[in-house]
Amino acid sequence: MNNEITRLTPQQAIEQGYTHFTIDQTDIFETLDSFIEFGRPDSYPDNKLFLLDKNKTAFSISAETIQFLLQDHIENQEDYYCEDDSLSDELAEADFEKIAELVNVGFTKRFMFPTDIELVTEESEVYGE
Repeated sequence: MNNEITRLTPQQAIEQGYTHFTIDQTDIFETLDSFIEFGRPDSYPDNKLFLLDKNKTAFSISAETIQFLLQDHIENQEDYYCEDDSLSDELAEADFEKIAELVNVGFTKRFMFPTDIELVTEESEVYGE
């Protein structure tokens, strides 16, 4: 297993399809184009910069989570204590996959997560020189 961190310059990263980077240990991110135009961000000068994944991931909620949340909500209702176990049985048999599919269609926000690829200023830094 290779534990060495890969390093790329902004230009190399763009050529490989990356568009954004993050300042390590912060929630700050910027575009590679801004890095090329304005240079390294002045804030957090000692922090490493890491590329964000090329692929954007949409937020989603699983069928199991929806089922758990609904079951938990119902079981905490005062009226539930008057029920027999039939409501729990119905929840156990319900098709939450279809519900999750419908719910997840509404999530359009996409996220990019940090990679272990370090963004460096100089090409000499790519090879650890």
